[in-house]
Amino acid sequence: MAVLKAHERTHQEKSSRKEFKCLLCPRIFWSPSGVRNHIKSSHEHGSNYPCTLCDKRLTSAARLEYHVHAKHSTSQEFIHSCHKCGLKTVSKGNLKKHMERVHEGIKRYGCYFCGVKFYALSDLIHHFGIHTLEKRVHLD
Repeated sequence: MAVLKAHERTHQEKSSRKEFKCLLCPRIFWSPSGVRNHIKSSHEHGSNYPCTLCDKRLTSAARLEYHVHAKHSTSQEFIHSCHKCGLKTVSKGNLKKHMERVHEGIKRYGCYFCGVKFYALSDLIHHFGIHTLEKRVHLD
């Protein structure tokens, strides 16, 4: 029920919504859970599985293992190749993503509000801020 109530707030007028400010940066959210999730992922490093080969941090041991295999593999050959451009990769998943994004133009994630489509779920989530009026402050 709490999720439904939070969703219903996205349809309220901006002036009638309560704002929840991050105490560590200028970002503003429309729910306490938005602030908590932001703090966990941005300030507390909710991704507690750091890659020792690059700066990437992942959210689970399984994702870290996949990342290392796909991005830093030295023991495996680049056995999957694109028949259109010759790109080679160690992962079938990476090849599939490459084909969809580069050659097929497949955008799987569509916005419920306006229909705009995105390649990555993270891009869609970022886009939702336009419709939910979540303020995003970027520091330069």
